[in-house]
Amino acid sequence: MRSRTFTSALIVAGLVAAAWATVAGQGRGEAPALTKAQQKLTSHLLSEIWRKAGKAAERGVLPGPTGVKVDKDGRAYVDIRAEVTDELVKTVEDTGAKVTATSKVYRSIVAWVPLLKIESLAGDERILSIVPVPDPIIG
Repeated sequence: MRSRTFTSALIVAGLVAAAWATVAGQGRGEAPALTKAQQKLTSHLLSEIWRKAGKAAERGVLPGPTGVKVDKDGRAYVDIRAEVTDELVKTVEDTGAKVTATSKVYRSIVAWVPLLKIESLAGDERILSIVPVPDPIIG
């Protein structure tokens, strides 16, 4: 009985490891590594960018909502984390973004940024990360 339980545990562990390798992109061997700019973005943002660019199938983007707010003009509502300067705000606006708020204290620029401009914006060395603006918590 003990060997049957041990064998079952090994099978389950193997299945879990195989599933994890697939999720991590190691099981397919075809998933390209993320660029330095892409590493500054969430997977949800990348999924929306790839959908907009017509690369969803080749990048393995699953159907369904991502939670990223995208307006009718194809702009995502994002929080750009960086040392806020007038020059950086202008750089963001030059992408066609509509800046809605800035905070030097919290190192944040909140804006509606065209999806296809987010990745190049993330390539700016002044930018630490770009994340979707979360829904407010109303308690």
